[in-house]
Amino acid sequence: MSVNFSSEGAKASEVDRILKNMGFLTTLGENDYVYKWEEENAATEEDYRKLEDKVIKLIDDVQKRLKGKQVILRFRTIRSL
Repeated sequence: MSVNFSSEGAKASEVDRILKNMGFLTTLGENDYVYKWEEENAATEEDYRKLEDKVIKLIDDVQKRLKGKQVILRFRTIRSL
């Protein structure tokens, strides 16, 4: 996930604390944060669909917790082989 901050919004340290409390890890490079899924290597399409549902729920939760913080989020998923 990448995060863009507004000078009128929450401090980066506040957003960082919220995301880390949710289980995100900081990283350097194209993405600012990553989330490691236990089911990362879904064996079947059914497993993959269940994981998709969990991803959407996580994104909903991130949006809820960061509402009003004036940050722009970009989520990207990478399917492991």
